[in-house]
Amino acid sequence: LSQETTHRFPIVSLPDLESKEDTDSELKRYYASLRASIAEARTKLGEELTAWRDAVGNAELGKEKSVKAEADEGEEEENADE
Repeated sequence: LSQETTHRFPIVSLPDLESKEDTDSELKRYYASLRASIAEARTKLGEELTAWRDAVGNAELGKEKSVKAEADEGEEEENADE
């Protein structure tokens, strides 16, 4: 996993609008492009965060098992002393 990544999600630029018909159609095209780019960014970010969560989560599971094992050993030693 890369610690640093840059992404680009292009959108259609909004041109100078002359008439009402142009404005409506161009705005619809602009917002459709914007929604598509946002959806693509959310999907990509979600995939990357899931990969990081899985990597960190698996590492943490190993730590938790070793801590529990050490705690269990400590309890056994205390019980043996009694």
